[in-house]
Amino acid sequence: MPLVFLISVCGCSQAGSADVRSDLTIYLSGDLLALGGVVFVNPIPVPRERWEQVAAAENMTLPPPADLKPIASDGKRMTVTADQRVTNVQILYPEGSTYTFRFRPVPGQTAEGRGASVLSIGGVDAQTGLGPKMKYGFTGLSTSGDQILQVHAPGLDELSARALVGVVDGADTPMRCTTRSATSVCAPTDEVWPQIVTAWNKATAESVFERKRQDALRKCYDAAPARGAGHSCDLVSKPGEDPVYEYRR
Repeated sequence: MPLVFLISVCGCSQAGSADVRSDLTIYLSGDLLALGGVVFVNPIPVPRERWEQVAAAENMTLPPPADLKPIASDGKRMTVTADQRVTNVQILYPEGSTYTFRFRPVPGQTAEGRGASVLSIGGVDAQTGLGPKMKYGFTGLSTSGDQILQVHAPGLDELSARALVGVVDGADTPMRCTTRSATSVCAPTDEVWPQIVTAWNKATAESVFERKRQDALRKCYDAAPARGAGHSCDLVSKPGEDPVYEYRR
């Protein structure tokens, strides 16, 4: 996946900035900025009647950056702060309109040498254009297509980030949320985090081993003198050792 610097990470619906009515800056801090992690972003369309009741000032943890492009005259700029290595961010926007979001380090922190990249984009129903309903935060409301992004930091590669997503995505992980009228930021509870870390370490180790196994198998076949029926590469290493394959006729 392409790497983009934190200062310019942006997810947009299909429209120009002048049509954006829901604009969110996700400020990164704490362990998420220092150690890296994964952020699930869920844009949620709501009726215009509900959107008109939203006050942007109620949905700001910090002032928005001063260098942003203009949005619609009736658009609303909002901010949240995320500091946990697994964070789910939900943002409301009016049905039939557009939204945008970006990452920035909290003021006073630097993003030098850091970046973020998209790990996956969730699918939606072809008829409704909607994805799964939220199980926390804006419970019962449907996303219009979530994005899962990796926040990069030394020691956290894509394989490990994907292992973390595999542990928490789709699981009934207890979450604590800070929910305002148009934004919600959720993260695993402190009590469950040690269990996530244990499962994450195991999943990462399994992923590393599987990658080594596939590489070893590929190298075995690439080096094979001949191929045909009855010829194969067989695993000859013992459990717990790095995988080694031997070509046999």
